[in-house]
Amino acid sequence: MHRLPFRSLRRSFTPLACAFALTGGVACVSPPPPIEMVDAEEITLQENEAIRIDQAVILFDASGSMEQRSYRFESTQNMASSFVTGMPEGEYETAVVTFGGDESEIVEFEPFDRDTVDSAVIDGELLGGSSDIAAALGEAEALLSDREGATAIVVFSDGVAQRYGRNLGPAGSIAAARQLMGRVDGQVCFYAIQSGSNPEGTALMEGLAGLTPCGEHRYLTDLADAEALRQLQQVVFVEQSLPAVSAPPPPVFVDDDNDGVEDGSDDCPGTPAMANVNERGCWVLDHYTFDTKQYEIRPSQYPALDKVAEVLKMNPELRVRIDGHTDAMGTAEFNQTLSEQRADAVRDYLEDVGIAADRLETRGFGKSDPVADNETEEGKAINRRCQLTVLR
Repeated sequence: MHRLPFRSLRRSFTPLACAFALTGGVACVSPPPPIEMVDAEEITLQENEAIRIDQAVILFDASGSMEQRSYRFESTQNMASSFVTGMPEGEYETAVVTFGGDESEIVEFEPFDRDTVDSAVIDGELLGGSSDIAAALGEAEALLSDREGATAIVVFSDGVAQRYGRNLGPAGSIAAARQLMGRVDGQVCFYAIQSGSNPEGTALMEGLAGLTPCGEHRYLTDLADAEALRQLQQVVFVEQSLPAVSAPPPPVFVDDDNDGVEDGSDDCPGTPAMANVNERGCWVLDHYTFDTKQYEIRPSQYPALDKVAEVLKMNPELRVRIDGHTDAMGTAEFNQTLSEQRADAVRDYLEDVGIAADRLETRGFGKSDPVADNETEEGKAINRRCQLTVLR
């Protein structure tokens, strides 16, 4: 007797079984029809939206567990094609890995082209054989190796990992997914779209989706509605973008007297060009003009005073007041006298080098107006100073 090949024998069994069942009075249940393509529309980004990924990999299961007699393969092809139809245009790359048995059909990364990706899923044939999902994830890992940015892995499968008829369970596939994540410099999200509802397949697909908070698990039947499919695609591809906010203009630096100190912080506005000013904008001779309890001007300070005289000669209309100051050591009376003596010493020097006496006034402030900490030696030295106030 001629024997049919094994696959043909299996396919001829269904009508015979139905005939036998009907003669026995038992109803015959036909396999459900395949899920049709969804009337998906391409996602169009709104003004406040942006593409959230840099690359996407579609893993498509064409193994023996997806064989056509249960319409599972055709249903998955239709849904994958609908998914591709709704993918938005944008600056991202895509790759496709179709797997089954010892074979894989790979479309390597290239800028997203709808026709290329759709052809890979809808025109592919059932490869049959083992369902080695871990190996398919390994193919995706090789494609993603050393890539950067946000990555979406979209898995269309029943989730039943088998090799030579032996169920492999989810552990190997989850481990392969973790290893893949380690090869990408950026966030990786798994979107597991499950054909059928095999509990072992659900465990694997939910495990993939749960590897990161951004993952999702959906049954194929859940996405047969166009709106449900669109909502998933929004999650995969789209993020809200913050409106462009112009940086506030830099603060306007206003320095009317051009002494390098902004007007709002300038305690002595109107200092002439070339005047030596401190951080408060006040015209100072030198931080270290006077020794402790002394008012004599040291020879080392003559250049600083000569510069003051030069500025005054360049501005013959300018009149100034020479203000003497001290540190906090000693009594108030002592320091008041000392500050006046310091101011007089500067005035005398300027007169000696040719500045008219009627352009110079003096005033002593004692220890009443420190500009540094009198608790330190450096601060005390800074406070032993003379500064000049421009008179109008």
